[in-house]
Amino acid sequence: MLGENFWVLTFFLGPSLNFPKKKFKMSNNFFPFFHIHPWLWHDRLYKVRAAGLNAVQVYVPWNFHEEEPASFNFGGDRDLVEFLRIAQHNGLYVLLRIGPYVCAEIEFGGLPWWLIKDQANIELRTSNKKYVKLNYLLTRTNINRKK
Repeated sequence: MLGENFWVLTFFLGPSLNFPKKKFKMSNNFFPFFHIHPWLWHDRLYKVRAAGLNAVQVYVPWNFHEEEPASFNFGGDRDLVEFLRIAQHNGLYVLLRIGPYVCAEIEFGGLPWWLIKDQANIELRTSNKKYVKLNYLLTRTNINRKK
């Protein structure tokens, strides 16, 4: 369970975030937690905070957490909740960028290989119903893990 001061914000439209009765400037960098060994997360996030930043942007690559259809892995080096706890411990906000597609120097933009196994029934990065349904499952799984 994340601490009581941890907020899960979801936004789809608009250029800014509004925190009630709180004004601040968000200074952040991209933090590819999936490229960094978990035993280094605390050290690296501590250094981000020590450098004067107050937030990190974190992609959640689909192919990193669902290597096979409907088989989610959030353990070990994929433990997103533990990463969020460490960021919170270091006083950092997290701009969580749940896929489906991520621009993070990762194979196939973070999309899982099995999406194209049956190309006749799916169009990637569109409003294709099958694609949207699979992406929704990933998003719901991520949100439920953070509660």
